[in-house]
Amino acid sequence: MLALVGSVGAGCTLVGTTPGEPPAPPAAPGPAITDGVSDAASDRAVAELLADGESRLSRGDASGALSIAREIATRFPTAQGSSSAYWLEARAEAAGEAWDAAETAAARYIGVVGMDAFDGAAAQVLRARVRFRGGMGDAVEALFSVPDQAPESVREDARAVGREIAGSFDDRTLRALLDEAPSQPWLLPVFLVELGERRLIVGDVTGGTALARRALDMQPGATERARAEGIISGEVARSGARVAGVLSAVLSEGGSPGMEQLSRLIRDGIEVALLDEEYRGGVRLAVSDDRGTPTRSGEVMRAAEGGAPLGIVGPLTEAGLAEAARVRGSRVPVISPTSRLVPEGVEGVYSIAAVDPEAFRVLADMIWRDGSRQVVVLHSRSQEEQAELRWFREAFEARGGEVLRTFSYASGATTFAEPLQAIASMRPRALLILVPPEDLELVAPQLDYYGVTQGSDVRIYGNAAWTLEGVLEGVPTRYTDGVRTVSSHVGDGFGPEWRRFVNAYESHFQRTLRNPAPGLGWDAARLLLHAASIAGNSPEEVARGITQIRDFPGATGTFSYRNGWLGRSYTPVRIENRALLPLDEDR
Repeated sequence: MLALVGSVGAGCTLVGTTPGEPPAPPAAPGPAITDGVSDAASDRAVAELLADGESRLSRGDASGALSIAREIATRFPTAQGSSSAYWLEARAEAAGEAWDAAETAAARYIGVVGMDAFDGAAAQVLRARVRFRGGMGDAVEALFSVPDQAPESVREDARAVGREIAGSFDDRTLRALLDEAPSQPWLLPVFLVELGERRLIVGDVTGGTALARRALDMQPGATERARAEGIISGEVARSGARVAGVLSAVLSEGGSPGMEQLSRLIRDGIEVALLDEEYRGGVRLAVSDDRGTPTRSGEVMRAAEGGAPLGIVGPLTEAGLAEAARVRGSRVPVISPTSRLVPEGVEGVYSIAAVDPEAFRVLADMIWRDGSRQVVVLHSRSQEEQAELRWFREAFEARGGEVLRTFSYASGATTFAEPLQAIASMRPRALLILVPPEDLELVAPQLDYYGVTQGSDVRIYGNAAWTLEGVLEGVPTRYTDGVRTVSSHVGDGFGPEWRRFVNAYESHFQRTLRNPAPGLGWDAARLLLHAASIAGNSPEEVARGITQIRDFPGATGTFSYRNGWLGRSYTPVRIENRALLPLDEDR
């Protein structure tokens, strides 16, 4: 499994002999394990055993090689070259993934021959590798202990181990290493270019270029030199990614404190998406700041289009997305991760946080299947709830149902006596409540107070606000139990890939994820990247790829393109004791 260069004994052969004379012993490959008396027969036996062991190891017979190494150490510890049994043992144990044993054998070998010897330096590289792969710690310390005077072949093997280690580190750990590690000019570039590529991928061209130039000023190997030169020219080694190009993001990093924080969270999610092995190196992030103003959103949209990105994540606000859609002059697809509304009549502009027609199609179907043909609606007059009412009415009436009456209230209202008293007097069989989550703590208790009680006469249905964690935790269960609604995910997290996203986020940033917003950035970016992998890297191809997305698993739901809309799949649920239960279990 491990192929270290310079294996002692691999090239040993018996020298030529003269008939009638005993064969001469092979050249001695190294010192003995211990001092003591030896003889030519023992030296010859060790050399032959080492040659056999090396042959077995090269053929993949690690257990056979290990047996030979132990035989030498037991029977011939004073023979010339017996110390090489430790080196053979170390590589055989590593091939069998016995990491602790491999590290111990390599340390023994170095203890005999010293690290300045050719295979002593190679053994130190092996120690670094098995410490890393075995999760034993101190792998970096072992690697940076490889002497500067080690042969280039050994140093290149050390660089390969360094690439494994660097690729496993988060950015913070890489920065700390670069600040604290010895300035070994042949090894440090491995870690410099790893961080430099990441900075370029996530849009930090200045930072990435500075790291690459620092690497070139040292003694990089051929791989690191090529990576550094690629960073400076704006290219990154593509790790097999099928998608290539620039992903633009229009954020509000210079807006209000709230928008600045939201932008940072969304950018974190995008960053995690681009560093995923599936896309790493193929796509670079370019971020524009609209400062939270719609006019600026239009300006940066035009500028972003000029770079022919494969797609754009953002803008974040409804007004910003509307303005960007108005001035958009190409087919570059746009996905906002946070806008609650999508401009109508514009192809290729989406939001994964918008009021979703599919949710209300499923909701209307659920109410119809429950046997209700007429529905009364209570709703806020905000734009979002007005849109929810429209989508529900269209879906329910398409089935033959009737929205019997609607009652609305102004945003900011704290009492709902008038509409609730009217609803109580009507005693509707089905009542649909479309309100923002911040209103539910006020509306839910007043339903009961004014006589609109969930029971055999009235069945209450709700929008997605009822399923939010804050609502389920904050509103007493006597007001939410039995309410029927729809959810884009039932189970842990917010979507089928939530746990994978959280693991990737926390591994990359080395901090606990405490806000779900980065998941929206991750999903928006990955939808564009997935569309590119389906159809191609040009904006036109990505736009076409989006229309082919079906059942794409994300951190915040499962996404599909339907009738000009990019939205989630939904499941009918019933709320019970702050949990969402699939409605099929209740039927």
